Amino acid sequence: MNWSVYIILCMDDSLYTGITTNVSRRFAQHASQKGAKYFRGRQPKQLVYVETGHDRSSASKREMAIKKLNRLEKLQLVSAHAKVFQKFPPPIQSPHPEYLMKFITKLTLEEKLTLTEAHRNHPSFCIRQRAHALLLNDRGYLIPRLGELLEVQHETVNGWLKAWETDGLLGLYDRPPE
Repeated sequence: MNWSVYIILCMDDSLYTGITTNVSRRFAQHASQKGAKYFRGRQPKQLVYVETGHDRSSASKREMAIKKLNRLEKLQLVSAHAKVFQKFPPPIQSPHPEYLMKFITKLTLEEKLTLTEAHRNHPSFCIRQRAHALLLNDRGYLIPRLGELLEVQHETVNGWLKAWETDGLLGLYDRPPE
């Protein structure tokens, strides 16, 4: 039989890894809080990773290997294979699925120290907030969660991440109108 390993992003931003022979059916079971005890009290949000072509034994081994990864490593795995899950639309759609997998390039130690200093001590609230968003994104926080935590729109957070990627530290500052 053809077994798959999958990862589901939950509404609480946790990640669940499992195996099945039918990913769509299994996602529906999780959405109705049947199957895994993990989903009693939490809801699946999005199927974010599917790896097919396993037999039961290899799927179980791969599942255990993924479960041993830390959150950031799992998110990097998901990000590297983001196109794989697009053919399985989940019954619960995120309002902005294109934002789910957006991460900045891994921060260097120097960048982390600079952003931490800006987050703690910069006189501008906007700069402190943007630095905080970048530090949290580097730790694996997704854009929807950052928007909730910082009480801003997803598009705003996405703009901050894009500005950082293109302009570095200058991206923390507002650009003058053109």
